[in-house]
Amino acid sequence: QNGLKSFIEVCQHLAIIRDGRLYLDNYSSFENYCRERWALSRPYAYKLMASAKVVEELSADDGVTILPNNPNQVSKLAQLSKEERIAAWKIVLQKSERGKRAISGELVSEVVATFRPERLQLAENDERNTKESAIAHLIAQLLLLMETRTDRPNL
Repeated sequence: QNGLKSFIEVCQHLAIIRDGRLYLDNYSSFENYCRERWALSRPYAYKLMASAKVVEELSADDGVTILPNNPNQVSKLAQLSKEERIAAWKIVLQKSERGKRAISGELVSEVVATFRPERLQLAENDERNTKESAIAHLIAQLLLLMETRTDRPNL
């Protein structure tokens, strides 16, 4: 329980540093701060902060007696609304027999999918479309560059 409390406190402090831009004294960006000071990627730092927020919300609910103990357990919960997160976590606890069986990220994902299957599918499609758009943009830039180079006479 002390480890979980420390985890939440560290993530809260990370959010305070980000929100207050307190990293600017020694680092040019929050991304550089995370990478150089803590060896964290920016996306992972945001995942940690979101995880801490989810754990805080769950701990405030009287019906939740067991809290997630790692960010992987809560990363999928972060996609849901606060009310859905709490309900989903309670279902996870029921399915794990109140924590007697291991609570895996896979179990959490299965439960979350029952709340928002269309939302999760849309998120996956958006990610795929974004990647495809980025690739198409890069190809267009390369073609333009190649075209520009062929228009130049050899010097």
